[in-house]
Amino acid sequence: MGGTGNLHAAFAFQERARKAKLRPTVGMEAYVAPGDRRERGRPRAGAKPYFHLINLAENETGYRNLIKLSSLAYTEGFYSKPRVDRE
Repeated sequence: MGGTGNLHAAFAFQERARKAKLRPTVGMEAYVAPGDRRERGRPRAGAKPYFHLINLAENETGYRNLIKLSSLAYTEGFYSKPRVDRE
């Protein structure tokens, strides 16, 4: 469901899981920029342009943090893909 860096299907997923009497775990696979997410340009030769990181929400606070990460990835970190960074 959905793609990397977003939570497009999270609400529908958790609704279906709850109807099936399951406890859903919402998460997001993020692209992590090796440096600052705001930097644009190709990485040096041989360097990876991004890394993958799985983020899971334990509760509502975690879910809200995932929303913030996803939003920042698209609004500040987008360079070919929505990216976050260590900040």
